[in-house]
Amino acid sequence: MFCNIKIVASLFRSIALNDNWTPNLDGIFSYQILFDSGLLKSKPTIEQIKAGSVVIKENMPIEIGYFTDDKTSWYCKTSSPYYTLQKAHNLGVGAIKPWRVTSEITWYCRADLEKIEELLERIQYLGKYKTMSHSGIKSWLVQEIKEDYHLWKNDKLSRPVPCIYLQNDKRTLLCDYRIKDWGWRYPTYLLDNQTQCYMPIHNISHE
Repeated sequence: MFCNIKIVASLFRSIALNDNWTPNLDGIFSYQILFDSGLLKSKPTIEQIKAGSVVIKENMPIEIGYFTDDKTSWYCKTSSPYYTLQKAHNLGVGAIKPWRVTSEITWYCRADLEKIEELLERIQYLGKYKTMSHSGIKSWLVQEIKEDYHLWKNDKLSRPVPCIYLQNDKRTLLCDYRIKDWGWRYPTYLLDNQTQCYMPIHNISHE
């Protein structure tokens, strides 16, 4: 049974993130599902990507949503990461982008609570194997909440959405956002999953 969930990852050490919209929760889960299934490849072929996508969909604990009646608009109902930027950190000077340093990341999603908890037990770091020493998970907090924040939170956009699907949504006239070419669903590196999107800007706060 799907419910509204808040997930918080507390890290052993602060990390510098590449941008304001990663890591993706569905991407983290997809990586673990492929690993568990023995299908994780460093340089997968198109055939391997398609086969892996089927397995991911079958085992993904996050609810699948659609922006239109046409089911080609499917996506995983999860927000972008929410985090607070740290002023003080021990990552050095000049080597990182200080405005993206954090030690705690939050996501909102619609998902199966029991399956989420089971999957998170096997996820001990964020990102790929080569970065595991820099992104170890100290603890996971999984909490059922009343509101659904995966797409909108307090009338502000929570995740990237292709512009074509929000053209008639009046909420876009009432909130700030960026427009950017983006991989809006997994696997994000496929050209079919990349397009011009409305991007949230209120998922980041400051100390």
